[in-house]
Amino acid sequence: MVRLQVFRLHEMIWDGIITSTRQATEPETIFVRFVDRNYPIGSKVHFLDIGSGRNANHTVWLIHKRGFNVTAIDSAPSALAHIHQDICSVDSFAPDSFDCCIDINTLCHVEDPPIEKIKTWLKPGGKFFSMAPTNETVRGHLEGKGYCRCATSEQILKLYEPFDHLEIGLSSYPTKAGQIYSWVIEATK
Repeated sequence: MVRLQVFRLHEMIWDGIITSTRQATEPETIFVRFVDRNYPIGSKVHFLDIGSGRNANHTVWLIHKRGFNVTAIDSAPSALAHIHQDICSVDSFAPDSFDCCIDINTLCHVEDPPIEKIKTWLKPGGKFFSMAPTNETVRGHLEGKGYCRCATSEQILKLYEPFDHLEIGLSSYPTKAGQIYSWVIEATK
């Protein structure tokens, strides 16, 4: 019962953020490069966008422009998603359903993200692209967003331990409040 209440609070927080101007309006450049590097245009690729938010149309547009398919999931009622459900409670995907799963600053807001479950949804050799704040990032932009893991490198390694191959990089950009630092994780099943 308490968990359900937490999810509802989480949905209310994110629904407010989604309907405000606080979300990015273009696909993340690093993600665009990842897609271009890994998937030839027009190949039969199916993506899962975890936490699509209100701007899923930008990610979906990018993916469809390249001839791929995408399923978007987000728990917020106003999100542009195919499935409105918390990622931790999803059990409708069969194993080996997706070529790639995308998480851009979503699972960092989940205390116990279902990494093992996400891995099972990936086809053999499938990739998981994730971006999340580091422990060095400025925290001001996280106000009002509830729980957020600003992870150390050790925490990232432990979290993505189920994957066979892991590449971890860093990204940063300045804001008025200070520097934003993000982990860029590419995991392969």
